[in-house]
Amino acid sequence: MKHPPKRIYRVKLASGREVKVTRYHNFFTLSEDGKLIPISTEDLSPGTFIAIPSKIPVIAEEIIIDLSEILSNCPEKFWVYGGEDFKSFLKGISKELRKVAKSLEIHPDRVYNWRSRGSLPLRVYNHIKHLIPERIANTLRIGGKNRRNSLPIKITLDRDLAFFLGLYAADGSKTEVNNQVIITSKNETVREFMKRFARKLALNVRESGRNPDLIITSKPLIWFLKSLSIGDSAMSKNAPAFLLGAPEEIRIAWLEGYLLGDGSENRLSRQVSCETISKSLANFVLYLTESLGIPSRNCMITRSKNDGIHVSRNIYWSLEPTREPHLLNIPAKPFGKMLKRIREKYGLTMKALAEAAGFKTEGSIWQIESGYLNRIERNKAAKLLSALESLGADEESIRRFMKLINGDIWFDEVVDVEKVGEEPTYDFEVMPDGKPVENFIAGYGGIFLHNTFRIERIMQMAKHVGLDPDEACEKIIYAEAYNSDHQVLLLEKADKVIKENNVRLIIIDSLTSHFRSEYVGRQNLPERQQKLNKHMHRLLKLARAFNAAAVVTNQVMARPDEFFSAMAVLPVGGHVVGHVSHTRIYLRKAAGRNVRIARLIASPYLPEGEAIFRITENGIEDLEQEK
Repeated sequence: MKHPPKRIYRVKLASGREVKVTRYHNFFTLSEDGKLIPISTEDLSPGTFIAIPSKIPVIAEEIIIDLSEILSNCPEKFWVYGGEDFKSFLKGISKELRKVAKSLEIHPDRVYNWRSRGSLPLRVYNHIKHLIPERIANTLRIGGKNRRNSLPIKITLDRDLAFFLGLYAADGSKTEVNNQVIITSKNETVREFMKRFARKLALNVRESGRNPDLIITSKPLIWFLKSLSIGDSAMSKNAPAFLLGAPEEIRIAWLEGYLLGDGSENRLSRQVSCETISKSLANFVLYLTESLGIPSRNCMITRSKNDGIHVSRNIYWSLEPTREPHLLNIPAKPFGKMLKRIREKYGLTMKALAEAAGFKTEGSIWQIESGYLNRIERNKAAKLLSALESLGADEESIRRFMKLINGDIWFDEVVDVEKVGEEPTYDFEVMPDGKPVENFIAGYGGIFLHNTFRIERIMQMAKHVGLDPDEACEKIIYAEAYNSDHQVLLLEKADKVIKENNVRLIIIDSLTSHFRSEYVGRQNLPERQQKLNKHMHRLLKLARAFNAAAVVTNQVMARPDEFFSAMAVLPVGGHVVGHVSHTRIYLRKAAGRNVRIARLIASPYLPEGEAIFRITENGIEDLEQEK
């Protein structure tokens, strides 16, 4: 459900995490009963502690990358190569190859050349690959006009590939002019790894004599990296979102590769840090470390240089902390109120509680109960809770706090709440297995948020059309995307969910919202459009494969060449979105009335036209056209 523009707030936390929300969004804070309770944006102030995840749930499954799919929309021409078995297979399907050649307007005589060479143009291969036995498919390679510098057509995301992607994020670059991927490093470990990694892919590494560059020349490797949208320059560097769904050892391998290039370790403090000027990459590192249970923090570093001010982001954590990291601490004020209430209820003195907890003096108890402290370490809180129980206290709030201490939720401190303008906002409903789930992780670095949309709205509409509300809700499956990479990943993993649940309607709400916010400036427009194009084609393939309807809602932008017209707007995403869409409908609200207008903009078989409707508690209702 889309709402008119609302005031947006940027909430910044002590760890460097931040998120933009409306006044109606809720965070989670800790009550004196040990409960996580919602707290609205309006009620936040510096010093408030809110919950953040210590671990992000991941899919943790083997990921196999099929280059025939990834490179299918590439403007470059690729070929698929095989050995004698592939040649024999092609001879057996000559009839099918001629049909495909005819449909693609290729002369049928080319089939003989394909069979004799044991190679196919990629666009032909994608039409017949479902016929190829797995034992042959697993031996195929993909490359340019000749077989040199080709890659296996299917690549498993293993530790070596993840480590290479981490190195690329730190010290890598690529150039499409001569199809070179370059890793710049003097580190012997890196240089030995690159030679071994290249041999594994049957590629060659060339060392530059004048500088520490390690160069791999491979056209498919260039376009594979380009398809991952992991950037060319330090400012645009990123990591593929599918890494967050990989097994833990794969995520660790990426982090090891990245730290070997961009990381550093203080031997005295045992603090690890990595610095980047890319906000997207810093955000990924924060999410990745969270998925590994690492309490990382982030800060901005500003440096003055001859050509101006340079800003970078530093992510850091301690390998062997001498004290418990602040993110692991429990907010002391609600804990202190609980402690004082229970101690007085059972007639316990501060001295008795201190002795039972193993503290030297009762002064520590006073500091906690008086609100003097902001945080308390988990092990100290656990000792106090155990001491209360040993002294006869039997309270539900003790058990809640103990569960929280042993759980996977951290607490971060609000340092600033800033108004940053107005934006259109959206409401979503989450209903996996028919149960309302209104909490999600969002923002830069990952913060728990509480959604404001209510299930009652769907139940109202279900009742109006004669459906059982519970059954209707059970059929809704929802996932929240926190950025464009995550949005792409969710769609890539959707086929399994669609198949298992017999989904017949796929909806992407606000298709381009994340893309608009992340790819800012004309210099990033080509990369954004290419990524958006691939995303739309993936949706189209899913819809066709499972015979499902696919609906996307999109934003619009003003057309400066038209004035005083209801149609003086263009869809965000331009032709990339428009050409993939089967039918396009423009929705707008009539001035001053609860009336909406739906205008058919493009359809392969329907004429342009308009329909009027309104939104009520029963859902969408038709209105009679005014005569």
